[in-house]
Amino acid sequence: MYHKIRDSVSDLEILLMAHFSHAYTTGGCIYFTFVVRYVEDDLFIHLKSAWDKIMQACLDSGATISRHHGVGIARNPWIKKELVLA
Repeated sequence: MYHKIRDSVSDLEILLMAHFSHAYTTGGCIYFTFVVRYVEDDLFIHLKSAWDKIMQACLDSGATISRHHGVGIARNPWIKKELVLA
């Protein structure tokens, strides 16, 4: 999953970091943090592009997009896609 997500944003100017915070017998919980370059007029476009690619790569790898922190507004469109895949 990490490699798919990293590769999904390789064409963007992005700093992508990840760490494991929880380990289970069924797998680990990996948290991603990413930073995009600030462009005053196009910040949302750059951020949305990175977010969309990361979320799709997560789903394509068979991972879930959330754990105990909930889904929230930003992940709402993606949870619908995840539940359809399940």
